[in-house]
Amino acid sequence: MEYDEKKITTSSQWPQSIISDGGLGKDASAGDAEYLIDYSNTQLSFTVDDSGYISTRIDWIEGNTDIRMPLAMWDEVKDKTHPFHPDHRFTVAYEVKDGSITSYSEDGSTIATTPLPVNPIRVDVENLNIDSLLSIFGGGYSSDSSNARLATILDRYESIGASVQHHGESEILVNLPTSSNSGGQSTKLILNSVTGLVNRRAIYNSQGDLDALILNSYDLLSEMILPVQIITYDIGLQQNGDRGILTKTVQTRTNVSIQHRSNEG
Repeated sequence: MEYDEKKITTSSQWPQSIISDGGLGKDASAGDAEYLIDYSNTQLSFTVDDSGYISTRIDWIEGNTDIRMPLAMWDEVKDKTHPFHPDHRFTVAYEVKDGSITSYSEDGSTIATTPLPVNPIRVDVENLNIDSLLSIFGGGYSSDSSNARLATILDRYESIGASVQHHGESEILVNLPTSSNSGGQSTKLILNSVTGLVNRRAIYNSQGDLDALILNSYDLLSEMILPVQIITYDIGLQQNGDRGILTKTVQTRTNVSIQHRSNEG
């Protein structure tokens, strides 16, 4: 499975580190403007081999791990930033495979290989199908799934102590139980009453204040229902002391494909 993902994080105020330490003389508030504080444009691929081991790879379509902005923007500001060392090697790809993570430079050569602290992820290939594959790689399922899927999803939530109730005509509200290691944090989900997929996720702190809101959008692609856009609002105390949106992150996925590749030949 592979897809392109563009991830853009913006804020209505400069991060405190830039205001206090950057020496840029920035005001805390941007007014109605939004500042770009992080950006990536990548292609992600996930592969399950014949033995069930999962490998992943991330390739930067635009920029790299150091230049986290659109290239057109970088061309405008690169002469005003601290220059990179002439011998600096930009990381433009990561691969997780065979129990290690490897980073690659622009010319395709290896920068570093680091063993992972956990064993490689493995799935049961005998029972692997499109639905289980999509569950592993970010949600969604094939469009021909039976209506029994919704009942299975709701049973799974209830088995962990969540409360489930209908929310309007087309949605279901799920209140997840508060875990002992969450610091009193609680989570509410709004599910689509037909697909059982999560439309919205709200996370509250121990005082009942909203800390984060996540909105999911899905689309039917090649007989699969897949998440194609995820919007996350990070909420907290702003620099003026009021509670509000700190950052907004938009993840957009395109060119999604799932295919079977034989190792023969």
